[in-house]
Amino acid sequence: MRLLQWSIFKRMTANTVITFVLLGAIATTTQVLNQLYRLIEASSNFGFAFRLYAFLVPTVTVTILPVAFLIGVMGVYRAMEEDRESVIVAASGAALGFILRPAIYLAAIVSAVVLLVSALVEPLANREVRNSIALLTTDIAEYVASQGILTEIQRGLFVRGGTRSSDGEIQGLFILDRRDPAQEIIYIAEGGRVAEDDGNLVLEMFGGAIHVRATQTGRVHRFEFGRYMSSVPWFEGAEALAYRPRETTTPVLLATHLGGAELGFQRSEARSELVRRFTDWLYPFAYLGVGATVLILSRGRRFAYRWLMPTALVAGVGVKAVGLGMIGTAGTALWAVIVAFALPVLAALSPIAVAGLKELPRMLRA
Repeated sequence: MRLLQWSIFKRMTANTVITFVLLGAIATTTQVLNQLYRLIEASSNFGFAFRLYAFLVPTVTVTILPVAFLIGVMGVYRAMEEDRESVIVAASGAALGFILRPAIYLAAIVSAVVLLVSALVEPLANREVRNSIALLTTDIAEYVASQGILTEIQRGLFVRGGTRSSDGEIQGLFILDRRDPAQEIIYIAEGGRVAEDDGNLVLEMFGGAIHVRATQTGRVHRFEFGRYMSSVPWFEGAEALAYRPRETTTPVLLATHLGGAELGFQRSEARSELVRRFTDWLYPFAYLGVGATVLILSRGRRFAYRWLMPTALVAGVGVKAVGLGMIGTAGTALWAVIVAFALPVLAALSPIAVAGLKELPRMLRA
């Protein structure tokens, strides 16, 4: 019988891996394609695209792997029901828990992977994605500025430059920034370049002026400069100057939430992100509970196996959707934190309750 359980475990593992690779590839490729216009305009090579692709894998893993596990497990159970393997196993005297045990082992493995990636790997990968996109945006700005055409590289941010010398300097730099509704900023410089200062990329402009016009009053302030330097994240807006909670490591988030450290975002945002990271690993067990419940309710019903997969997916995604809905509220409300943790736990324990209710009439008759 252990040999049969091992066979079931291998089939579930194979199904999960194949499903994860297919769904993960689609999800990751979609994320990379969202940056396609930047890749093309910056003339980035294949290596840069592959690097961005690799750093997106951890985030995709946390989201897709539990779903792939549910699909893989229910695919095996559906095949066993269709081929009457489960009937043979039940006729041999084995309880339902016998065929559930391989899925429990696989759920533990998937949960461990999700917890490790979510708490340790994903924040670092998200930070690298942010850095890569910031660098890519800089490449675009430098590329656009060398074309002599006023181009909107972001909504409300226009750049135009003249010719570009062999040493990388852009002649006749003009930048119009309308991203802030309260003011309009114009940068005019004889030249500029993207340089490095103390290990950080900066936009360096020479011999120019800055015009700041208040939108409501129309008042204009003018500042002249001989040399002006601005950090590269300036191209992505002021919010890019600090990493967001999803790009912050777990120890730092804990320090922010528990110790009140200032990192450019609120403690409520840190708590929401912590709740997300420490509930993600519960969902493989939640999905297993949902799948086991569907399996219990369908036993003894002719052709019910045809609905195992869609029913389990709809129920599992529904549980996950409600859990995600609690994440934002969890930053400010303790009850939302409780619900965020209790929901997957209750889903994981649901087959025990359903099995007990199903056996209750027989016990009462006895």
